Amino acid sequence: VVPTGGKPIVVWSFRVIHFGLCVMMAATAVLSIMGFGNVNGNQLSEFFVSLYLLLLAAVWFSFELVQLRPIESVARELKRNFGFLFHPIGKAAFI
Repeated sequence: VVPTGGKPIVVWSFRVIHFGLCVMMAATAVLSIMGFGNVNGNQLSEFFVSLYLLLLAAVWFSFELVQLRPIESVARELKRNFGFLFHPIGKAAFI
């Protein structure tokens, strides 16, 4: 089954799932950063892991957005810095 855009339903379904996962990753990171200082122990490492998770969610979201609506300048920068996302094995390893 092919919608009006010419891409199979499966591709669109995975894009929607990936966008949802990006949003959930970012929300988890934000909630963890908001809770900074409430937990005893190694709080600084938890902060940096949360920040790293937020940045990875933003990169993944940007990549999926460029696949949906190509923006040449953003695509060029993503390809230059995160080229592994443009190959199936690299993207699978990233996810």
